[in-house]
Amino acid sequence: MAAVFEPPAPSSAPEPAAPVAVPAPAAPAAVFEPPAPTSVPEPAAPVALPAPAAPAAVFEPAAPTSVPEPAGPAVVPEPPALAAVPAPPVPVLPPKARRCGAEFMTPPCDMFSFMDHDMKKWGEKSIRSSQVRLNTMKGRKEAMVGSFNNMLYLVYQRNVRSELDIGPFKQTLRFLSVIVQSAALDTEFVVDSSDVPQVERPGRRRLGGCGGRRCVFSTSSGPRFCDIAMGPGVRPSIHLPTEPGVTDVPYRSKQNLGFWRGAVWPAGRCGDWRRSPRVLMCQASQKHPDVLNASLGSLECGPNEPSELCELIRTWRPHRVNFSEQFQYRFLLTSTPKCTYTGRATPFLSSTSVVAMFSNGEEAVGQVLHGAFEEDVHFKYVHAGRFVEELRQMQRDWEPLEALSVNARKRWAWATDRDTLHCYLYGLMTRYAQKLDYVPSVNGTIQALLRASVPAEGQPWHPGAELRAAGDFLLESWPLPKATARDWAKECAAVRARMP
Repeated sequence: MAAVFEPPAPSSAPEPAAPVAVPAPAAPAAVFEPPAPTSVPEPAAPVALPAPAAPAAVFEPAAPTSVPEPAGPAVVPEPPALAAVPAPPVPVLPPKARRCGAEFMTPPCDMFSFMDHDMKKWGEKSIRSSQVRLNTMKGRKEAMVGSFNNMLYLVYQRNVRSELDIGPFKQTLRFLSVIVQSAALDTEFVVDSSDVPQVERPGRRRLGGCGGRRCVFSTSSGPRFCDIAMGPGVRPSIHLPTEPGVTDVPYRSKQNLGFWRGAVWPAGRCGDWRRSPRVLMCQASQKHPDVLNASLGSLECGPNEPSELCELIRTWRPHRVNFSEQFQYRFLLTSTPKCTYTGRATPFLSSTSVVAMFSNGEEAVGQVLHGAFEEDVHFKYVHAGRFVEELRQMQRDWEPLEALSVNARKRWAWATDRDTLHCYLYGLMTRYAQKLDYVPSVNGTIQALLRASVPAEGQPWHPGAELRAAGDFLLESWPLPKATARDWAKECAAVRARMP
């Protein structure tokens, strides 16, 4: 070993025999433990460079033991565990407060809660017969409906007969006849088929505050009005569902755009017309045709609309579409001004498209049907100040949004089912009866007209009804069908339990 380190070895290195003796790995291998570091600085190390095999062979055993060390703080698998800790920021962030289709209601969205909202406006035994009367102004779409003494009654003004939309009244009477066959109701009420509620609430108080006001059953209602909303089957539009393959197409085959058609009315009657969704959508469509297709069906502008509004829309181009064409689009917008409801939501919610309703806050007006639907479960809300951006986001998220239309169709089918409609009207009539401070069959408005009536000539609306006249009013009456026993409480509990 000492002979190897002798100076003669380096001096004889130039000879060919010396390099042959250098590769003898036994000596370096044994020397590598402690002495190797001390010999590294020696010039002999560079000479020994051609022998990497020995270091490589020696390094291999050490390498496996030293490689895991850096990786062995193998805290490398820990990052997933650590990443999972911040992952539940779900409980940290407050959940989004969803709203119902009738914005003054809060989830759970059950349209029977709409009834609760309306009934709270009226105290027990607070409605007198003088408050249950028809509006005699020309052009009012009103009729009075009653049931007592095993008879059904329909009362309307002579001079408005040709203007009346009889559909809601006939439908109401049809439902009522089913109920009174097994539930002895002594009742009368006014039904208005206009698009807007009729009786504004004094002071717009949240509860009560309607005492002394005229009591009217309307197609829509809201916190600002005393009207009681009729059930979801009153308007004929409820019976215009879409038909797959006929008026509707699969969601994935639709154009990835928002769509709206309609009239400007009543843009100027519900606040600043410049903020009306109907005006804003048409303006946005001209700037962002890649986001939505919106236009007026006609350029008619009524005498009650602001002149500036009429001048503006006359610069636009009207564009009508048929009923089925609107269902070629994925996102169907509804424009609900604050003082009226959106009738289009009814057929839209039965389609494979996603409904995008303009939000109007808690003061908005809604139909009973709207109370059954929940935001981000059955439809999307959009807002006047940012609806273009919201529609763009919906375009990006179009695939997962398909679930909303699936949920909406299920809820729509339940809400418009015949048994559901009957149960809603049954609950409405029985609770309304508790608000009356008189007995309609004894001292009601219809009974007073009957006493003063005489036989009248003409064709009644209801086939086979007796027609009589009392001053400016016409009265029709016909007997109730034979009574059948039904357990309404049990049936309606089962109906509500079936809500999807």
